[in-house]
Amino acid sequence: MKLKAFAEWLTADLTALDHDELTVVQDISKGAGSETEPHNHNIVRVEHANGAVSTVQVYRVTGPGIPASADYRVPREAW
Repeated sequence: MKLKAFAEWLTADLTALDHDELTVVQDISKGAGSETEPHNHNIVRVEHANGAVSTVQVYRVTGPGIPASADYRVPREAW
């Protein structure tokens, strides 16, 4: 599964929980080649009822066709 598809799936799954504590779930992935964040590793943002904010980040991506890269540096092929 590529990261964009994973971000969309995770956003939909968290939203479907319809939990009182999760007030906003947002796909914030930018993908490869973003002008502002070319190696964006933040993919989903969650706002909580108590005012806290969580961000799901990608630490490392591995698999067939994915070149080695530094931690938190998402290669284009992973999107």
